[in-house]
Amino acid sequence: MPTGQRPPNIDLGRIARVGLLAVGLLSLVPRPTGADLNLERLECIELRPGIAGTGGVQISEQALHDAVLARLSARAPGLRLREGCANVLHARLILGEREGQEGRALGHFGAVRLELVRQVILLDTLRRTELTVWQAMESISGPPGDAAEAVLRAFDALVARFATAYQRSGNP
Repeated sequence: MPTGQRPPNIDLGRIARVGLLAVGLLSLVPRPTGADLNLERLECIELRPGIAGTGGVQISEQALHDAVLARLSARAPGLRLREGCANVLHARLILGEREGQEGRALGHFGAVRLELVRQVILLDTLRRTELTVWQAMESISGPPGDAAEAVLRAFDALVARFATAYQRSGNP
């Protein structure tokens, strides 16, 4: 066959139409609205609590773990919590106490934070590393005696945000 001629049985117009149809169909594959792509295919997490100060409030890392776990189980029931999972959800609490001139408690202040760290592979080096892929924080403050409730309210809000992002990403 001479150079520049096509074989007689190939219809280039039909091939182009099939190609365009395939591209069009791929664009119709539904993506969850508002999906956080960093949370796709998140099958399990390990929950790790951390406390950097309690401001005089009696709260342990185990109590913090249990409180966040209960909220996660209720809001994201498809997410498995498993020790040793490569995906780690850090639940952190920093709490301080404001005192008056005579050492009397005036109230509390602080922050609670959720941070999801996942294993990733850097494409240019093919090295595996950890990367924070989702994080949120709530500031808290209030009168004396209200710190424990403020911490729980803040974690409620953070877990709700995380669960929403988790579900919008196509997870169960």
